[in-house]
Amino acid sequence: MQIKRYEAKNVQEALEKIKRELGPDAIILSNKQLSGGKTPRIEVVAAKDDGETPLSRSFPGRRDGNGDGSLPVPGIPPLGDKNEWDGLKEDIGELKVLLRELKKRDEMFDAFGEVKERFNILFDLLGLKDTGGKNHLSQVYSRLVAQGVSKKSACILLEMLNRGTMTDRPGTPEEGMKLVEDLIRNRIRRKQPAGIDGRIKVFVGSTGVGKTTTIAKLAAHYTLGGKKRVGLATTDTYRIAAPEQLKTYARIMGIPVQVAADINGLRKVIEDFSDRDVILVDTPGMGLNDLSHFERTRDMFASRDGVEMSLLLSLVSSRENLYNTLSRFEDLGIDRIILTKMDECRRFGFLFDLVEKVRKPVSYVTTGQNVPHDIEEVTSENLAKLIVAGTLH
Repeated sequence: MQIKRYEAKNVQEALEKIKRELGPDAIILSNKQLSGGKTPRIEVVAAKDDGETPLSRSFPGRRDGNGDGSLPVPGIPPLGDKNEWDGLKEDIGELKVLLRELKKRDEMFDAFGEVKERFNILFDLLGLKDTGGKNHLSQVYSRLVAQGVSKKSACILLEMLNRGTMTDRPGTPEEGMKLVEDLIRNRIRRKQPAGIDGRIKVFVGSTGVGKTTTIAKLAAHYTLGGKKRVGLATTDTYRIAAPEQLKTYARIMGIPVQVAADINGLRKVIEDFSDRDVILVDTPGMGLNDLSHFERTRDMFASRDGVEMSLLLSLVSSRENLYNTLSRFEDLGIDRIILTKMDECRRFGFLFDLVEKVRKPVSYVTTGQNVPHDIEEVTSENLAKLIVAGTLH
C-alpha cells in the first residue's frame, strides 16, 4: 500500500494531486486543517493498494541487496532512515484512527436507522402517516401525555390499541381514551397478583406520608363496615407524642391500642390481641437513608407468619422519589401499596408506570384528611379510570 501526504489550499486541489499521482483508485485516509501560515491550507493523507502491505517492507533476520535486513518492495524505497520509519508508524497510527472512526460512523448510522424506524412506528401509531390523522390516535396520545403518562408508555398503549381489530379502532378521541382505559384495566388485572391478606397488617412508608391517619381510617372501616374486632399497635417510639396520636383515634373509636418498643414488645401485643380479628400496626416514618429504622423494622417483622405489609406512597411525590422509595422499601417484603394524598394531586397518568414497575396490588387510596371517610378501596377499574381520566368515578 502506498501512503502519501498532500498539502493544498482546498480539498479540490488535493483531490486533483491525488488523482494525478496515485490514480482514480486512491482512497482518502484522513484530512485536517493546518494551522499557521498566511493562507489556510489542508493536509490530506491518501493511499493506493498496490498489493503489498507496510508489514512486507521488512523481514528481520534476512539479508538482501540492501544489506540492512530488509527486502526491496517494488515502487517503495527501502526504509533505512529513522525518519522514514517514524513516518510509517505515523501512517499506521492514522490508519488505526481512521478504522475506529469508520466503526463509530457505522454504529452512528445503525443508531440513526433505529431512530428512523422508531419514528416511522410512532407516525403510524399516531395516524400521522398516510392516514391524515383520521383514526384520532394522535389526539389520544396527546391526552395521555397531558394526563402524566410517559411518552414511552403512551406509545406502548397506542401500539396495543393499534393492534386491535378495525371494530376496536376509536371513532372519536373520547372513544380512544375509553379503549385505552379498558386496556389498562385488563393489564392491571393480569400483572398485579393478589396480595397477602394477613391478620397482622403493618404499615410502612416515608416520614409524613400519612400512615397514622390512614390506619385510623382503616380501623373505622374494619370496625364499622366490616364488623371486625380491631386492635391497634405502634412501634413508633421516636417521635414525640407519636403514640398519643394513635391513642386519641383509638379512644374515639373504642379500640384498644398498645406500644411495642422492640420485638419482645411486639410478641406481647400479638398475644394480648389474640382475640382480635385484625391488628393494625403503625411504624415510624423512615427516610431513604435511615438504615437503623429499616433494620429495626425488618428484624421486628422477620417472621412473616400472618403478616401483611403495606407501603404507603404519597401521590404528590416526584416520579423519581416514588421509584427510589419503592427500591428502598422492597427489602422489607412489601405485599400491598396504599396511595395517599390524592386530593393534593391533579394528574395521575404516572401511576401507569408505577403499577407496571411495582407489580403489587394497590389496595387503597386516601382522598383527604377526614377520618374515617376520606379513603377508598382500589380496583383495577377505578385505578384505570384514575390514570386516564383523573378521577376514581
